[in-house]
Amino acid sequence: MELFLGFDGGGSKTVCAICSRSGEQLGIGLSGPSNPNTTTAELIQRHLDEAYAQALEQLEVDSDTVLSVRAACLGIAGCASETGKAILYASLLQTSVPFPKEYTSVLSDAEVALQAAHGDQAGLLLIAGTGAICVGRDTDGSWLRAGGWGRIADDLGSGYWIGCEALRIALQQYDDRQPGSPFMTAIWSALGVTDATELVPNQYEPRLASLAPTVVQLSEQGDPTARKILTQAVEHLCALILACSRQAGQAVERYSIIGGVLENTPNLLAHLKTKIGEQVRGLQYTEPGHAAEIAALLLAEQLNPSGDPQFAKALTQTEQGLR
Repeated sequence: MELFLGFDGGGSKTVCAICSRSGEQLGIGLSGPSNPNTTTAELIQRHLDEAYAQALEQLEVDSDTVLSVRAACLGIAGCASETGKAILYASLLQTSVPFPKEYTSVLSDAEVALQAAHGDQAGLLLIAGTGAICVGRDTDGSWLRAGGWGRIADDLGSGYWIGCEALRIALQQYDDRQPGSPFMTAIWSALGVTDATELVPNQYEPRLASLAPTVVQLSEQGDPTARKILTQAVEHLCALILACSRQAGQAVERYSIIGGVLENTPNLLAHLKTKIGEQVRGLQYTEPGHAAEIAALLLAEQLNPSGDPQFAKALTQTEQGLR
């Protein structure tokens, strides 16, 4: 049985999609992060293996079936640079995933996600996950980009940024630089500590992005500190869309949004859409056409075509059946 593999990986999770040559069978697996800028090669290898194993199990293939991978495409955060790609390729060599040497492509997660959102058409895509970036193509096919320069100097409005802001304010409340509030207690609880003295940097730093849901929850409960943080996050994310729109000469007419910061927070997403609508006239929101891992499968099939003209249509129908 011949398979296509598609991966979508970032600073919080890695998703693997496996489909049959016909596109009519599909399995999805999930594991931890795979961004080479923030994840060790050993962990990347493990997470690719785990996601692949889960996806293969969901595919429900008989144990005696001989499997071969026809092509694979990976869209991984941190792989826009040659350094990131080199680390990722080194990890691929150590995995148990049977990546075909001649038909494996490594791209940035933003490239694959943009393909998922708009295909080959002009459009913008805001990705607000652990990091934050806006990418797009204008009507001439030129690449557009704003943000995504890493969590130390950029990624404003991202899950990591929200977590940093939350912890920064909690620390200031702890030592009376700001008035204390229930916000501080909620942040300590989310980090599993009772106060600031128990914080260990190398333990809490990888978990900062995971504070974002706590901040969202506090905001929905009316906490003024959390609301202020999320208002600032929306401003930063809106600025990314505005920047790419200016780069395109405002010729692009549609945009999409993906990422864990906004996926499960409809109120925050609605606020961001309203803000964008106020500042960029004529820019319409559209839902992404595919999940990023499915777009990776479609790109994999282009590397070594299945020979089936109905592949894309069949895979799209299979994806819709899983939603």
